[in-house]
Amino acid sequence: MRTNVSALLSLAILIGAPAISGPGVTFAQALAKHHIALSEASLLEALRNSDMDVRWLAASQLLTVNHDLDAIPSVEDALRREEIVHTKLNMASALAQAGDELGISTLYDACQDTQLDMSMRVRSAEYLLQLGNERCLETVIEAIEMTDESGNPREVALSLVPRFTHLSEADAERLTHAIVDDLASTDAALRAAGSHALAAWAKTSAIGDIERAIRNETNDTVRSEMQMDLTSLQRKAPH
Repeated sequence: MRTNVSALLSLAILIGAPAISGPGVTFAQALAKHHIALSEASLLEALRNSDMDVRWLAASQLLTVNHDLDAIPSVEDALRREEIVHTKLNMASALAQAGDELGISTLYDACQDTQLDMSMRVRSAEYLLQLGNERCLETVIEAIEMTDESGNPREVALSLVPRFTHLSEADAERLTHAIVDDLASTDAALRAAGSHALAAWAKTSAIGDIERAIRNETNDTVRSEMQMDLTSLQRKAPH
């Protein structure tokens, strides 16, 4: 039975090392499951493959592993043709890692596109943050502020918070407020994710908020995790 690469790589991390999802899985190995050779000619041909995963895997192998900059025009053409959103974003990420402006602008446009599913917008923000690009802050805040109590993509957005290192005071305050609101979510996973985000962000001004959340927490596991986050923040607080 053919491996379901889409499920395996639902949030493919396309930076630097070619590992995809799970220890030892590489773009080359994923391509091999589809009987795609690794020659430049084969990979360029694979950009037109009928399988949506093969198309972005080929782009990633060419640009992020082989560093074949001569392939950029071909991958750009493939990106312009692509109609499947997750494939398009993964191709754009490969291009962006190669310093290609079309890849970067495609990711930015996607994170701003309110017609896209929020999970795809957050993925675009994540890919840009992997390159140190913080332009999708509004999308991340919007995801955290969602009223839908389902965890994903809010949990993913919360995990991205520590990557924002150049926030204005106003943006930092708004982001903190959005995260603190999640400490009172009806979803236990979101309450824990909010606490983790504040701790990872080293937001010591939120110590009181986590203390109140701990007092109100009814889930023993979440309370224990919040307590660890609180201890971490207290150690970072100025004395």
